[in-house]
Amino acid sequence: MSATEILFIGGVFAKENENEVIHQAKKGVEFSANELQLRLISALRELAPTEVVSAPFIGHYPNRSSSPIFRGFSEPQSLCRYVRFNNLWGFRNLSRTRALRRTVRDFVRKPGDRKLIVAFSAHDPFLSAAAYAKRLDPSVRVCAFLPDLPQYMNLELHPGVLYTLFKQLDVRLIYRHLRSADASVVLTEPMAAMLYVADRPYAVVEGVVERLPEPKEVQQEPQQADRVIRIVYTGKMNLRFGIGYLLDAFASLKGSQYRLILCGDGDAADRIRLCAERDWRITFTGQITPEAAATYVESATVLVNPRPNGEAYTRYSFPSKNIDYLLSGKPVVAFVLDGMSPDYRNFLFEARPDCDPAEALRAAIEAAIQASPEEVTRRWQAFLRYASDRLLARTVAETILRISFDGEE
Repeated sequence: MSATEILFIGGVFAKENENEVIHQAKKGVEFSANELQLRLISALRELAPTEVVSAPFIGHYPNRSSSPIFRGFSEPQSLCRYVRFNNLWGFRNLSRTRALRRTVRDFVRKPGDRKLIVAFSAHDPFLSAAAYAKRLDPSVRVCAFLPDLPQYMNLELHPGVLYTLFKQLDVRLIYRHLRSADASVVLTEPMAAMLYVADRPYAVVEGVVERLPEPKEVQQEPQQADRVIRIVYTGKMNLRFGIGYLLDAFASLKGSQYRLILCGDGDAADRIRLCAERDWRITFTGQITPEAAATYVESATVLVNPRPNGEAYTRYSFPSKNIDYLLSGKPVVAFVLDGMSPDYRNFLFEARPDCDPAEALRAAIEAAIQASPEEVTRRWQAFLRYASDRLLARTVAETILRISFDGEE
């Protein structure tokens, strides 16, 4: 059997370019999606020669980015090849598709008879380019890695009538081009049926872990009267992700020992700033790099993901933030969403679904603060065992290759 060659099509950007991405962005940066892609690429490159071509997730001009034309970044990097495209809203998907098709054509024409294209996310330029490769050479395999449903990829409030109309057309194109995928990876089981990929090989993988930390005993924080209790959330600051509930929950915690640290950007930013003006205990950093956010995670007493259950999208959603938080060994407060495995009730300090969301978060935060080091350690080590079996990047990469060439000797 000849060696496999892989082309990864995604929206990744190199670590060297993070500050430029933040500088150009007018709204939140997709750091969670970027970290997921970086882990996948690294694992795929351990298994087979892997080219990476990227039309990075930088947001459209003029509302989300200050760049009308994307020409790459000034800092050199060796992760990927960036394609140039017109970033103007309404035109950028067409421009991204044309640029990616040129790269795909070059990949298909290279010598070799065992080629795989991994298209990251339900983003039509990526899937359209992969479908184009199948038309050029039907022997090329395509695996779609789908962390979100396309209709739920923008959960900001009030996106606008014109955006909604364009999005409906975009979703139809995505579903059409997904027919060309030989295999798929989805984050929750209901996604496979919703995306009409369950009739072909697919795998359910809710996240990707690069490596596991060494197990250790969680140390008890000092209980003196002046102990500072840091409650930390890093990620998108969107109201539909429960930021309002978290602010209300924190307001009900009385005492100067409490701190709420919020890192990120989104449609709740103005409300957060107003709350921070009224309550000196709240720190709002705005958009920062993952490395800077990691320092706040490391200093946290409790990590919180306030995303509530109950909306239609939660059956098809798995917040990758939960996995990153659980790896830290800190107590993690979150709702168990409909699309999540019940196993996560053994790892999280669950916010109860049967009461007011703000009250549920407050009660879970207090339970996490009061938990013994032995209880926190037990939950953490249980998650590490779970992640070791299912979520390691190399295991996920091997799964992608296996399902993509299903039936081949």
